[in-house]
Amino acid sequence: RKLEEKITIEEIKKENKIISLGGGAFMNSKIRKYVFLNTKSFWLNINTNILAKRLQNSKKRPLLVGNNIKITLEKIYNERKSTYSLANFKIDCNNLATVSIVNKIIQHYEND
Repeated sequence: RKLEEKITIEEIKKENKIISLGGGAFMNSKIRKYVFLNTKSFWLNINTNILAKRLQNSKKRPLLVGNNIKITLEKIYNERKSTYSLANFKIDCNNLATVSIVNKIIQHYEND
């Protein structure tokens, strides 16, 4: 996590970058501080049931491996949602195609 913090902050300080942070990175108060100072942030919110279906076979999520995915995702979501809600923009992604999500991000970005 320390290496993630260092590299993420270095990248956030650069101009004209789009960075997709994992949920854990945004939980880091130092990273979040730099996000708010240098960028616009977007919370791409999605129902945990939909997320569980997408991640059911993933081996790349250490917090989910070996655990009940639905229960673990609910727990993580409930612990993090108040911090995620600090993002500049929230986009409800439950019924949106990828292109629609991208268009909403562009719209918020350009109109802010």
